[in-house]
Amino acid sequence: MYPYLAEFIGTTIFIFLGLSVNASNYLEGSFFHNSGALFSFFGWGLSNTLTAVCFIHISGGFFNPIIPLGLAVAGYFSWSRVLGYILAECAGAFLGALLMFLFYKDQFDQTDSPATILNVFTSDAAIANMGLNLWCEIVLSFLFVFFFINIIHKFSDMSCIWTGIVLFAIGNALGGTTGWAINPAQDLMGRIAHQILPIPNKKDSNWGYAIVPLIGTVVGGMLGALFANLIAKIPVLI
Repeated sequence: MYPYLAEFIGTTIFIFLGLSVNASNYLEGSFFHNSGALFSFFGWGLSNTLTAVCFIHISGGFFNPIIPLGLAVAGYFSWSRVLGYILAECAGAFLGALLMFLFYKDQFDQTDSPATILNVFTSDAAIANMGLNLWCEIVLSFLFVFFFINIIHKFSDMSCIWTGIVLFAIGNALGGTTGWAINPAQDLMGRIAHQILPIPNKKDSNWGYAIVPLIGTVVGGMLGALFANLIAKIPVLI
């Protein structure tokens, strides 16, 4: 029970902080409006690291469904716990999105752009091309899980620190196409929160695009886990 509770609380805190980075950067009326991409990369990476430090010894500090799923595919995590982790992470992601909205409500009220409002909650493609967008999300998630599994395997005591570094590196290098969703719980729950919350000037939640971060992250994460497992079995020759 405690690992599921830890994933719920940890995901809530992580998504609250991460989406608040988006809100602070994107919304009108924020002191840090238009701070830029590096502001977002550092914010998300540090938010993950700080939260994971608090929960890594209880639940692993995953906060992302593709991590327990990928670990289970690679044989490092029990399949019987995967569903519980995913549900806890989804619930935490929704609560985190709700808390972010309440915190930045005045800034939402001052922002006129529907696209900007949506991008606070969830990801979108810089250039709409569903096939290429899906490919980009698969690659992003492949690399994220590949690095995560290798880091846990080799540097388990420092994995929470390294995960933040991985988020920063991947986002900086590859996030310019789809906004590096990587986390299906954050994207899906953020989209649901955007749909139901009373936000002025919002339009639709772009559900036609939602399949890209959902399928891309899961497929990429599973492939990254299988590749990490393959690499781990190669004998050391040096």
